[in-house]
Amino acid sequence: MIRAKSNFDLLCEAMIIVEPNSKVGTFDFDRIHVAVNDGYTSTMARMPEILDVIDHKVTLQERTNKRRQFLKKYNPFVFDDIEINGLDRSQKRYVKNLFGKESDTISISQIKPNYFRVFADDKIRSIYPIAQYKANTDHFTLMLDVKKEKDLFLTFGGNFSSRPINTGYVALRYNILKSMSTTLFANSYFGKYYGSVHSHLEFDFVGNVPFSIEPGFTFNRWDYFRNFATFFEEVRPSFVVLNEKYGGVKVKFPAGNKGRLSLDMNYGQLDDDYYQTENFLALDTADKTTFNMGVVNAAYERNTLNRKQWANTGTFLKLNAKFVTGEETSFPGSTTALKDTTVQNHSWVVGRLEYRNYFAKMGPITLGFHLEGLASTQTFFQNYIASVIASPSFQPIPESHTYFIQQHRAHNYAAAGMIGVLNFHRNLELRGEVYAFNAFGKITNDDNNRAVYDFTPEQLFIASTSLIFQSPLGPLTFSVNYYDKKAIPWSVVFNFGYLLYNKSIRD
Repeated sequence: MIRAKSNFDLLCEAMIIVEPNSKVGTFDFDRIHVAVNDGYTSTMARMPEILDVIDHKVTLQERTNKRRQFLKKYNPFVFDDIEINGLDRSQKRYVKNLFGKESDTISISQIKPNYFRVFADDKIRSIYPIAQYKANTDHFTLMLDVKKEKDLFLTFGGNFSSRPINTGYVALRYNILKSMSTTLFANSYFGKYYGSVHSHLEFDFVGNVPFSIEPGFTFNRWDYFRNFATFFEEVRPSFVVLNEKYGGVKVKFPAGNKGRLSLDMNYGQLDDDYYQTENFLALDTADKTTFNMGVVNAAYERNTLNRKQWANTGTFLKLNAKFVTGEETSFPGSTTALKDTTVQNHSWVVGRLEYRNYFAKMGPITLGFHLEGLASTQTFFQNYIASVIASPSFQPIPESHTYFIQQHRAHNYAAAGMIGVLNFHRNLELRGEVYAFNAFGKITNDDNNRAVYDFTPEQLFIASTSLIFQSPLGPLTFSVNYYDKKAIPWSVVFNFGYLLYNKSIRD
């Protein structure tokens, strides 16, 4: 299109050239609707001129009758065969199984969802379809020219921040497409605050009810410093370090075009080192809690958000329920009054709902809301800090994951928030968010540093204002954030990249 020379010479006297006054660029693929509207408006403005050069005009009824007569000659698209080119025999079998053709013939409406299923497969690079009519059967053959995606992908990324949460990322994916689709995936995050290694195999099974089986293994580490300094300040020692390693298997099923059902079964070990106070000395030794645990988690997830982070259109819904059982072993350090190593068994169930919806667009302004709730039968660990570490946390904005805020963790809570986005440009926006968090039973400590509930009502707030530029390499964000009950409630941070994590068995 770019190299071809355009010819706008008048080919006949009745030729009229419509030149829309459009600011849509050649590569503005996400603004197609704007280009169409510009063309329509410009054409309608010249419609009197166009009608003047038309010699023969027909009424709407005449045009409708002619269309009906033409459609009577139309052979419906009914296919009795599918031919695939560009793949080997086992790969062709896989693609045919994706189409799920069971009867002798298949209609265009039956082919359509299966065609998009093939097109969405990450092992397929492209498909070019041709419908070839066969007069002897009055049906069609669907001919597909399929190109397989390359086998090996190497991905790099990360996040650069004005705070000491810089993280690098590297991932390797190897595709194997035979009669069954298989993916070998491994990645690693590396940084002072967060480090992780993850690998899994994914086996895709096709048929009337497609599903995948994904065995995998993960190491995660979070290192919460005693104070999160700015880029130019000295960072003090860590006061909470969370380590986990777990392995298991996940089974996933599609639920419509935009949702999925999943079942996880994992066994892992948590090793958490922490001090009972933030005012510890260099000679102090940390407490240590080990929790060997088995987890079964079932979830439904539906996602139409337009971005991994900082979305401004679409919805996200996640419902999950999990069962946890395991054995806790606590080794006291020098900052606790507890002196004996203790062993205790725990079992509990958790139900969680998370829903985010960008529901209204008024000119350059987009409005959204966030709802979240959690209910559990979780029990306390041997001391206060260990109990807080093991509790779920409310972390609605990306930066909130990088703080260990004890008051934002609870066994049962409800939270809600409002989001407003002012779009200056399709790649530049100002975003404001405010959230309210209510714990049904705050976790606090008694005189012996054991965890107890405080049922005094208290509402905590998180607020954020961010200027975001969506660059080709990732988002650049400048944020001012407020966290209720944090020792220093305000934070000012610049980030270039995404704050993403591998899945945690604690989630």
